[in-house]
Amino acid sequence: MNSNKNHARIAHGLFWLVGIICLLVVSPASAISICASNLALLKGALSLGTLQSSAYTIQIVQGSYLMDADVETYFSAPTTIEGGYSANCATRTVNAGNTTINAQGHFFHLYQHLASPQALLNIDGLTLSNATGIQFTAGDYGSFSNDEGSLHVSNVRFTQVAEGIAFSVFNGEATFENILIDHVFGTGSSAVSLFMEGSAAVMINHMTADLPSGTDFKFHDNGQATSFSVYNSILWNSS
Repeated sequence: MNSNKNHARIAHGLFWLVGIICLLVVSPASAISICASNLALLKGALSLGTLQSSAYTIQIVQGSYLMDADVETYFSAPTTIEGGYSANCATRTVNAGNTTINAQGHFFHLYQHLASPQALLNIDGLTLSNATGIQFTAGDYGSFSNDEGSLHVSNVRFTQVAEGIAFSVFNGEATFENILIDHVFGTGSSAVSLFMEGSAAVMINHMTADLPSGTDFKFHDNGQATSFSVYNSILWNSS
């Protein structure tokens, strides 16, 4: 009897996932949102992000998600990942503390390279913890010109990151609002690095970064026309 119930549950889950894949494939012109309430659905939503041709949102239900492998996802369309949702994603409470992605010692890398018309990664309302390293990249170099990309990170805590955090933006803008960074280490002298290319612009507001002594929060402009603005923030290396 239990075996039959398990088979039924598995069949139902596969049917649901196939339905999502069909929806994503046959409706490329419509914005797509997926509600992820467990690890399998979250991993599936991240993987399906590579198939999109229009704006894509992953809505994560409140809770803790223990990743069991490296995350390295190349989104094909502007992508938003946001936590804080109630069951079935009916309502949302924005608070980094209510939705945690625990990388369990794995890498957590997200990329949105292709401009259509602009590459975009928007991350809001999460805690990202216990990662080997974290990297977010929006935009990329092109053969004749760069794909413009923007990165928006808000209401996010980064904690327990062994090899540092890197943010990269090409020609667009990077905004950081209400960010907490603590217990983030680095393989060299950098704990947090911002890599801005071309005419990129950076705005940081209400960020607290407490870094280990001997490590830095680095702003890299590659000698180009990048602007950096920092307001109402504390960037501190203290151990």
